[in-house]
Amino acid sequence: MYILFFILLLLGAVITIFLTSLKQLYKRNLKIYNFCTTACYHYLIIILLKYGLDKIFKTQFYLPEPNTLFTTVGHLDKDILFWSTMGSSHLYNTITGCIEILAAVLLFLNQQG
Repeated sequence: MYILFFILLLLGAVITIFLTSLKQLYKRNLKIYNFCTTACYHYLIIILLKYGLDKIFKTQFYLPEPNTLFTTVGHLDKDILFWSTMGSSHLYNTITGCIEILAAVLLFLNQQG
């Protein structure tokens, strides 16, 4: 697990350095820079809206099955226990869904300004 963390950390650092150097190149050609920035904004807005609406309308985390509910906690896998907890919490889904939608709206308004 730690190896995966360090690989992702290294990959993030390499991508950051690459994108920073590309930013200097793109600023020379402003049209390409503006297009790439706008495309990234729109992609992020769409993904945030999708996951936010999925959480609010309860399509991302489903309610746990009865056999999962009757199984003792010690016999459940960690991931099943986690997703069952997320699926049974209406407050969690509503709050995080609203936060994701708010983030998408704020990104959209920031892009327009």
